This record gives sequence, structure tokens and C-alpha cells, in this order.
Amino acid sequence: MGRWRVGRSGEVRAAVLSVPAFVGASMTQFAGSLNLLPRTVEQVTTAKVLVFGVLIGVGALVSMTTGVLVGHRSDRTGDRRPWIVGGTVLLTAGLTALPHQGTVGGVVGAWVIAQLGWGTMHAGVSALVPDHVPPDRLGTVSAYTGLAQFVGAAAGTGLAALPGTPLPVDAATVALAATALILPAATVGRAGGRRAPGPPPAGSRYGDFWWAWLTRFTAALSNSLTMTYLLYYLTDVVRHPNPTGGQFVLVLTAGLAVVLVAPLTGHLSDRWRRRKRFVIAAMAAMAAGELILAALPWWGATVVAATVFGLGYGTYLAVDQALVIEVLPDRARLARDLGLLNVAGAAPGVVGPPLAAALLAGGLGYAGVYVAAALVTAAGIAAVPPIRRVR
Repeated sequence: MGRWRVGRSGEVRAAVLSVPAFVGASMTQFAGSLNLLPRTVEQVTTAKVLVFGVLIGVGALVSMTTGVLVGHRSDRTGDRRPWIVGGTVLLTAGLTALPHQGTVGGVVGAWVIAQLGWGTMHAGVSALVPDHVPPDRLGTVSAYTGLAQFVGAAAGTGLAALPGTPLPVDAATVALAATALILPAATVGRAGGRRAPGPPPAGSRYGDFWWAWLTRFTAALSNSLTMTYLLYYLTDVVRHPNPTGGQFVLVLTAGLAVVLVAPLTGHLSDRWRRRKRFVIAAMAAMAAGELILAALPWWGATVVAATVFGLGYGTYLAVDQALVIEVLPDRARLARDLGLLNVAGAAPGVVGPPLAAALLAGGLGYAGVYVAAALVTAAGIAAVPPIRRVR
């Protein structure tokens, strides 16, 4: 397995500084894709559902391609810092420019710049944990980075939905706040704590990796189907009087559930050296939350669904990162392979919105979208048992 070249102080420093970086990354991506972008699209076109879906897909394609390429390059240089800094600058510029656009083309350009930045920055940030944290702490640290992602989602939604503020002010606030959180990660961005490459795992080096990839893909696709049109679901089906505020309440509710469950499940997965059973239970809870949204389209039920979904997604975030790190096939190419795994998290952004739009256009309604999300989650559960290297 190799030996670690950093002591506990390096591990703790990396873990502490990676948490605000994940907050900032999640804040910008969530606020941008689920709030700032759809609000901007509404200002420039009446075909909001189609244009928004296409833009989400284009952005996801840009960010995931960038992540793989930048991850490969940062592995070769051994330094994540310039990518974290440069990506953050691009992300801030694109996000701040987004609401100032008056045409669909302008919105596309600003969103592509933002996603280029996000993919570049995230390639560096996502490598911090495997670069510096030993295997027996992966579950615990992953729990806090997973928790950080939900905190960022809640914070980003809240900043983007500040009452009485114009959209450009919202975007600038989110971008500046995220920059302040992401940049400290550059201080630990050199991969000095990486393990020396060990011998290849027994059997297929990539078999477990691709099963883990499939599990992450289905979880992300399920999440994409559930979350992408949430604002419109609250507007058009639930008839919430303040859909943006309702969206924030749901994200905050799910986030509180994550706060309760993520540290515990992350710690237990380290202590018991078990990952798969937690992932299976997590995805089952996610499917249950999606079915509640499909069956009971009224406000009280959506809050219950957000709680159940949050408990499942919190457990998933706590353990999934630890699981995928443990099946990485080549320790000398951590960021590249994490980039491939990030494709599993980003590709559903290409597939999910058009799929949801097709279901809506086909007359299945939002109930059909959420049933489809639950079925996708069930398929992800089936991909967990074949992973052999992790218990």
C-alpha cells in the first residue's frame, strides 16, 4: 500500500482546509445551477425549461471534461495550487458576469466560463483528501467534506435568494463568498502527502473502480432528476407562494439531516471498516424521499421528503468518497482517476435535465420524473455488491 510521507499535522491541516473548499465549491455550483442560472434564463427567453436544460447539460460537459484534463496535468506536476487559484478566478468571473447578459448566447458564454473555472478548481480540491488523509480516517474526513457540500448548497441558495436584492448583486455575493472559502485550500495544494505507488491490486485493476463509477453515476443522476426542476416543481405543482424561499427551506431541511447523520456514519464506517452497507442504506433512503415527492405533491410532504432524502444523501456523501478512494487503481494518478469519477458525478448533469424535460413533455409530469429518479437509485443499489475490494 505504500507509506505516508506526512505526519498527523499535515493530515489535520489538509482535512481542515479542504472542508471550507468543499463549502465554496458546492456553494457556487448549487447556487449557480439551481437558482442564479434559471432566474437569468427566465429574463432572456420564454422557453425557460428547454433552454435551462440545455445549458445545464452544456455546463456539465464542460466541467467534467476540464476536470479530467486538469487532474491528469496536476498529477504530472504534483502541484494542485495553480489549478485551484486559476479555476477560482475563472469561476468568479463567469458567475459574476452571468446575470448581466441580455441574450441566450451571452448566458451560454458566461456559464461556460464559470464551468471551466469550476472544473479546474474542483480537480485540485477533490484531490486533497486522497493526497493527505490515510485510509483509516477516510470515512471520518469524507463525512465532513460531504457535510461541507450540503452546507455550501444551503449557503449558496440563501445568498442567491436574499430578499429585495437584484440578481447581479446575488451573483457577486455568491462568487465573492465562495472565493474566500476556496482559496485557502491552495495552501495545502501540493501533493506532498501522496502515498508511494504500491503494487497493483489483485485481479482486475479497474473492475471495482468501474462498479464504484456506476454507483456514483446512478446516485448523481437520481439527484439530478430530483433537484434540477425543484424550483419549477414548487412553482407549478406545489403552488408555493414563495418558490425560491421554499427551495431554500427544503435544502436547509435536508442539510440539517445531513448534519445529524454524516459524522456518525462516517465514523462508524471507519470503525467497522464497512462501506458498502452504508451506501446501500443511503440510496434506499434517497429512493424513499423521491417516491414521497412523486406521490404527495404538497408542501408538508415535500419537507418530509427532504428530511428522508437528506438522511440518505448525508450517509451517501459520508461514505461514497471513502469507498471510491479505496478502489482507485493507480496511486500515482489520483487526480486523473478522481476526474474520471467526477465524470460520473457530472455526466448526469448532461443526461438528467433533458431526460426530465422529456418525461415532462411526454405527459408523465413531475410524478414521473421522481418515480424515474427512484428507479435509477434502485439500479445504483444493485451496483454496490459486485465491488470486491471494499467491504
